[in-house]
Amino acid sequence: MVGQRQLDTTNGRKAVQFIKVAHVFDTTIIRQGCCGILVIAVAYTDALDVTALIVAIVAYAAMFGALKLRLVSPIPYVLLGLIVWGGTYVSGIHATIAGVMLGLLSPTRSRLSEHRFADRVQEPIDRFQAAVQDARQADDGDADAEEAERRTQRQLGYLQEMTQATDEPAERLVQMLNPWVSYVVLPLFALSAVRIHFSADLITDAAGSLLGLGVFAGLAFGKPLGFLSATWLAVTLRLAELPDAVSWRMVLGIGALSGIGFTISLFIANLAFPDVQRTEMASLAVLIASVVSAGFGYAALLWASGSPDDQPSHV
Repeated sequence: MVGQRQLDTTNGRKAVQFIKVAHVFDTTIIRQGCCGILVIAVAYTDALDVTALIVAIVAYAAMFGALKLRLVSPIPYVLLGLIVWGGTYVSGIHATIAGVMLGLLSPTRSRLSEHRFADRVQEPIDRFQAAVQDARQADDGDADAEEAERRTQRQLGYLQEMTQATDEPAERLVQMLNPWVSYVVLPLFALSAVRIHFSADLITDAAGSLLGLGVFAGLAFGKPLGFLSATWLAVTLRLAELPDAVSWRMVLGIGALSGIGFTISLFIANLAFPDVQRTEMASLAVLIASVVSAGFGYAALLWASGSPDDQPSHV
């Protein structure tokens, strides 16, 4: 029993560590992607149409105002979102910026708080139970039985609406889009972004060029070194502190995993290098660095998980 209890405690601690690491990693990836998109907006905007940009800004402000007024209908948001996207695209700024800015407006406050839900849910539950009881007592096919069944379904629908009202709209949007993004958007992006004709000459050229070596070193070594250094500096200067149950070895693993640059890195490579040869060399370096970063990150996190005594204050 004692051994089982110790095992459960160890597994519980590792589960907490995993959740903490996953949260930090998700936050890192989101911020990294946003920074990459900002680079695209600043560095790859050739000409700027001020009128179209003003239209996009006005539509964006209108969406912000609609959120403050708590408009529930999705139609105004869809129409204004299309105007924001179109204005951004016509202005010359890369349209991915519009997607990021629209994502920032996703409402995170539920329409019904948990306290209000608790206050209001008991009455429909009582009505539902009464309707179920009436349906049981009525004869099959009787008018009273049909009416009780309709009341039961009506109360169930009301309870379902109340439950959905407690969900954060942004979280519900993520759940709705996640299958499409995971199984449609990302595979299509991967197929369109990776324009590599693998050959021995390409591998040799990439390995011997400053371009290929620079991209590989930046992702495989620069990312973990920069992430670890910035985190150490922030903790040392007391600007931040490591979450509980997160060690420096885990920080190293997260930094290594951030070197996986299969989306924004390939996107920037296609924008930065107009000629096919350099684009292929950069894309190949991104793919190799992503594989190395994944292996290094997995090994670092495995090393960290095997050290229960590793505390956040020690490297």
